[in-house]
Amino acid sequence: MHVPLVTSQAQDTYRLLELPPELEAHMEKGPATLHFNGRLSDEAVLVTQDATYAVRQVLQSNSFLLCSVDTTPQGEPLLRLRENVRETLEVVRTSAFLGRLATLLQDDMYVGPADDEVGQRHYTPAEVKSIVQASEAELLEGLRTYHILELDGFWRRVAPDVVLDLLRSMLAHLDIFACTPDRVPYARMCEALAPRACRAIAQAVVGDWFCAAAPRSLDTPPAYVSLARAEMVQFMGLHLLQTQKRMPLRAFMDAWHQEVGHALRADVQLTLLQVRDSPLTHRDTISYTHRPPA
Repeated sequence: MHVPLVTSQAQDTYRLLELPPELEAHMEKGPATLHFNGRLSDEAVLVTQDATYAVRQVLQSNSFLLCSVDTTPQGEPLLRLRENVRETLEVVRTSAFLGRLATLLQDDMYVGPADDEVGQRHYTPAEVKSIVQASEAELLEGLRTYHILELDGFWRRVAPDVVLDLLRSMLAHLDIFACTPDRVPYARMCEALAPRACRAIAQAVVGDWFCAAAPRSLDTPPAYVSLARAEMVQFMGLHLLQTQKRMPLRAFMDAWHQEVGHALRADVQLTLLQVRDSPLTHRDTISYTHRPPA
């Protein structure tokens, strides 16, 4: 059967997306929310609820005719040429670009109860979500990693010195409350830490950032929480390492043990300092290596 091919007079421009199987299956399940995030100067990134995809332009070596089936006035079938596609957009899974959270909010840190916000540029959650190339799930993890929470309608990053002060106070209150790190009274601990920052930050430190099993919502606060011991020890060790980089290894280990106190002394390990994307190291790897004196 002969089917004529005619050229469309429409000036529409088409871009074809080549989707990976998991994204295709996600879209076939029903209405799917997809967003292109980032600044105008960024490479295109497509995000779903829980994944991030890079979008790459791929040139076609052969002709790729995009056609639609139409009919003539006499009711006979014909193919209408929409466009000769010379390039496609390939969608591939990639890692979220969470480091931008740290740089974006670097100059807008919460520094304490007397925080002076005059002249600072604040970012709303919607603004941060549109700039940071990450899915919703990955973004939530980034907020925990970089100690960011919403204050007065804006996302603010809590300064590492403030976080360290709260951790020290929390460890001191373990003795006051006569409790262990595995069973901390949530409400009493938040009440004790609130004057050192604010209640929202105290709740984030105790019930989320350094909680072994962070609840998704604190609308119904737990009676007790278990602290993430390794994360606390790691944060305090990295902070000490940043401020005392040339300290001899034995002196550094003694200072680290003293910093975490007897409750977490057994959790101190040098391997905890070899990390990426921490609130203190950003994208660089920090490790402590003992070099014997010459």
